[in-house]
Amino acid sequence: MSERRRSCLRWIRLARAGAAIWAALLLIGPASPRAQTPIIPEPANSILQRDAGFTQGQLVLIRNGRVVVRMLETQDPKEVAVAGVTRIAVSKEQFFARYRDIERFKQHEAVLQLGRFSQPPAAADLARLTFSDDMLDDLRTCRPGNCKVKLPAAWMTTFREQVHWSSTTARHDAQELFRTTLAAYVADYEANGAVALVEYRDKEAPSRLAEHSTALIQHSPYLGAVSPDFARYLIAYPRVSLPVADSFIYWSQEKFGLKPVVSLTHVSVYQDPAQPTVIVGASRQLYATHYFEASLGLTFAIDDGDTARPGIYLIYVNRTRADALTGSFGRMRRSVVHGRTLDGVEDTLAALKRRLEGGER
Repeated sequence: MSERRRSCLRWIRLARAGAAIWAALLLIGPASPRAQTPIIPEPANSILQRDAGFTQGQLVLIRNGRVVVRMLETQDPKEVAVAGVTRIAVSKEQFFARYRDIERFKQHEAVLQLGRFSQPPAAADLARLTFSDDMLDDLRTCRPGNCKVKLPAAWMTTFREQVHWSSTTARHDAQELFRTTLAAYVADYEANGAVALVEYRDKEAPSRLAEHSTALIQHSPYLGAVSPDFARYLIAYPRVSLPVADSFIYWSQEKFGLKPVVSLTHVSVYQDPAQPTVIVGASRQLYATHYFEASLGLTFAIDDGDTARPGIYLIYVNRTRADALTGSFGRMRRSVVHGRTLDGVEDTLAALKRRLEGGER
């Protein structure tokens, strides 16, 4: 056989082989792209990348135990949102056992006083709460649209009519009345939910806490993605029944800005049966004497899936609305608030990580 004929036969065989391969590819379809294993397991990966905008490089730092914090975009000029995350070598059950022990969990030099409400709420639950002389002086002159304390109009009338401000017992009476008012307010909220939340009248324009609070939940898509039942529970409380692991309300007085802030907060903890690797905690502000129109903190403890060194990814997201973030100095104030918020969340998560991994439970 000539060399030319042998060359032709080789080309025929190659062409037939190529045709067979092409036919096989047509039958089995295009090859599926190789699935990329996320740096951090779901649902933590989706919360951090899709909803919070963390980069791949930041996810690597988080997986290696670093605390990473970033500000989130907001739809409302009064709103500030921050997300912080780290990996902690404890179980989610251990973390939330500490989270429920709110007196120890919030121990910090900025927390001046704190206590939980009993069931049913009573003024005696606030016996340790003391109000500053400056705030008591401000109560005396409060009128709708002109008040240095965030109050509803009805509370202003109560302080004006029921406290004899010229008497020697005026400060004591005002404190007792404030404790009684706050306890009654918490009882009303527990019975009726968001419809009982205050409408602040310290400024000319009324500010409805219920509307702000619902908006903060709706602006938190990661909550609905992880547990839509819990999102509905927070909006419709107490009309929606949900077997939450824990639910309680606490009061606190904390250093903030130029004035200490007295606030009431509703805490709920939930583990969705559809998401057994996740426990979610929500802290919803029910009232604050200064600065804040509404605040929502969400804490996700998510199993990291590492059998060699088990732990959790702890994700904290806070959305807060403050009336000082608008107006002529709004941009400057927002810049200051962003810086302090980033530092505060980073320091808090780092300290929490040290305490828990150091054996403090």
